Amino acid sequence: MKNKIIGFVLAIALIVPSLSFAQTTSYVGVPDSILQQLINLLIQEIQNLEQQLLALNGTNSTTTGIAITTTTATTTATITANGSAGSITVAYNAPVEIKWSSTNASSCSVSPLKISGLFGTSGNINVTNSQTYTVLCNGINEASSSVFVNVLPAESQKVVDETADWKTYYNEKYGFELKYPNNFKIVSEGTGDYLNEQGACSIIYEVTFADPNKPKRFWEAGGEPIQSTIDLRVQEADCSSIFDRKAYSDKFPYPQPVLKVANDLLNSGFPKDKIYEGAFLSGVSWDGSGNVSYGCENINLVKNDSNFAVVKKSKCMNGPVYPETDASILPLSGNFIFDLFDAASDYQQDGSFDQILSTFKLIK
Repeated sequence: MKNKIIGFVLAIALIVPSLSFAQTTSYVGVPDSILQQLINLLIQEIQNLEQQLLALNGTNSTTTGIAITTTTATTTATITANGSAGSITVAYNAPVEIKWSSTNASSCSVSPLKISGLFGTSGNINVTNSQTYTVLCNGINEASSSVFVNVLPAESQKVVDETADWKTYYNEKYGFELKYPNNFKIVSEGTGDYLNEQGACSIIYEVTFADPNKPKRFWEAGGEPIQSTIDLRVQEADCSSIFDRKAYSDKFPYPQPVLKVANDLLNSGFPKDKIYEGAFLSGVSWDGSGNVSYGCENINLVKNDSNFAVVKKSKCMNGPVYPETDASILPLSGNFIFDLFDAASDYQQDGSFDQILSTFKLIK
């Protein structure tokens, strides 16, 4: 009997060292309560054997010298933003590093980054709105961790109005005003001989501005160089709508770029009778057979609001020398139309043409 008991104890001695390792390793699918019951039964059996051994030796004790500690493995998940857990505050559109880690996990996902698997453990993003980032991992159990990134409001972008301190040209008679750079000079204003010519949408008033720093240009062979200018012209609003010259247009059709802009304006709800033909003639020419050609590289509807529309034509070869730029201003009401004209596109090239155009206002 003694030999049998000693042999059993030796066998148990070989098994017991492995229990610590076994119990720190996950037995997936076996509940912890069942494992504990088995261990308790084994401990009880060992204690019984120990009592029998002690009885054989003539002693009596209820104390065992064997202690078994069990540890249950779990799945964990951790997430941080810029190295901090919980929450952080950052500036608008600031870079944020999101990092996450896990233990005993078979898979993880990070929302709202739409990252999953076990390969990626960090991500760098630029944030524009406050957001909670969460890592969710599965394994022995489900584990999650979250971090909140608070994003400060974007600083308002200050738009600098470069025309704010410009000079203002005001004309009450024809009901308009515009601004021009402080170094510009008014070369002339009023009516000239050619302004009194009769005809549809005839020019009845003109004010001419010039930048003294612009180089002078030759406009004709043998002539003297003349300063480049930019002109604001006032025209009588007495010419036909581009859509009312059907017979004329059938014989001498308009180029497709012109018709597209005119139709875009009409389809926007702009009054048909205010889409004057005179606003579209720049760059258009016909030969005696009715063949049409168009000398402008660009024609665009650049403005259309509750007061007026603007049709801009650029790089127009109406003459043999320099490309022209002009913008026709079509008011929704009133007896006049307006045209900003750059004979050599010098002011278009340096940006002042568009800036002056942007300051144009109707005052009655």
